[in-house]
Amino acid sequence: MLTSNPAPLPHPPTTLTEIPARDSDTVVVFVHGLLGRPEQFDDMVALVAAHGYASKAILLPGHGGSGWEFAKHGYKCWQSHLDRELARLRGQYGRTFLVTHSMGGLLALNASLVGENHVSGVFMLAAPMRLNYGPRSLYQHLKLLVMPKSNPIKQTYIASVGVTSTPMAAYPLWLRPVLELIKLMRLTKGNLPQVSVPVTLVHSVNDENVALTSADLLWNHLSNAPKKRLTLEHSWHAYYPPTERAIILKELLDALTSSPSTED
Repeated sequence: MLTSNPAPLPHPPTTLTEIPARDSDTVVVFVHGLLGRPEQFDDMVALVAAHGYASKAILLPGHGGSGWEFAKHGYKCWQSHLDRELARLRGQYGRTFLVTHSMGGLLALNASLVGENHVSGVFMLAAPMRLNYGPRSLYQHLKLLVMPKSNPIKQTYIASVGVTSTPMAAYPLWLRPVLELIKLMRLTKGNLPQVSVPVTLVHSVNDENVALTSADLLWNHLSNAPKKRLTLEHSWHAYYPPTERAIILKELLDALTSSPSTED
């Protein structure tokens, strides 16, 4: 049962899920976004495992603990943690495929620029290059606030929060990680033309946090990467209705099976 105060996640360690696959040379690494948690990818982890791939879901530093802990971290810490995890995995697998939500997509694109990471592709949900500040965004946030806890959208958002209950005094300190996200967006924008691995972009018209123009910016600046774009009509930032979630899972398998070997 989902509650408004999820049980505390272990912190440290900063990794929760790792499923080896004896005969696979590919590991699928899942990277959540700001305030997220690895459990957001549970159905995807199960899917790739069922198709014989190894997987690892990463918990980024500052997540899985209190709001005080969350406020202490920034993009350099998140990026270096992902790079360290990929460095450890490259001793076990020949190639790495990254699946991400929100900010995790920016970290993944930057990680793909490090040849030693053996990244063969990136599948990104709701990657932010511009944040959504419009009246529609405000309306959706208010709508989410008043939804009953029995609503599946509300349940998904409650379950997706990777920071445990936080005292009001800690919230002003969250400005730092938000500003760090904006710095990461700017850094990543400058790196986009250098990305050369296949990228799948998934964005939603109804995303209350990430502007749909993020997809346009990514598409236009990923000038040297094979890319595919999928626009959803009914999904939110963290909630995907079953019909669109099924589309995402199919697209993920297609991207995973068609991504080239890093030795090609």
